[in-house]
Amino acid sequence: MVSPVKWEKSTSTKTVVIDLGTTLATDTLSAVGATPYDNTLAANLDTFVWFELQTSSGNLFSTAVTRANATVDIYAVRALDGTNYENAPVTADLSEFPQLKIASIPIPTETGVVPATPGRPFALDPYKHKFYVFNNTDQTMQNTWQLNIYVNNLEGQ
Repeated sequence: MVSPVKWEKSTSTKTVVIDLGTTLATDTLSAVGATPYDNTLAANLDTFVWFELQTSSGNLFSTAVTRANATVDIYAVRALDGTNYENAPVTADLSEFPQLKIASIPIPTETGVVPATPGRPFALDPYKHKFYVFNNTDQTMQNTWQLNIYVNNLEGQ
């Protein structure tokens, strides 16, 4: 008999995956977070991830965003063998890496009050992941921004 699968409550508090302490200019890709998220550990093996863009200063931008359809985009690279990561984007020309874009956080035309989330979960493969952020707005992100993740699972009963 097949065991039912149940949606499980979030299995962790937030995990900070990028906290660089630097500003991020308009149309610029961030450096990678210092510590990869290891979804291969038995304690993890999470099914879904939610992203949260957060700042300790209250606003993500010091000046109102005026670009229509502005977003902050999230890219991820995986270590399929546990050690070597996929080719990572290295410039603001991300047209070569559409498969690495996993989320977009819409930014309203204001000073960007956060936390901001894309509002839906994304599937999380059972590999190590490194995350990048692309500032697809017309304003510089303040140096207090960070990217957090929340994870959860589907559990067999």
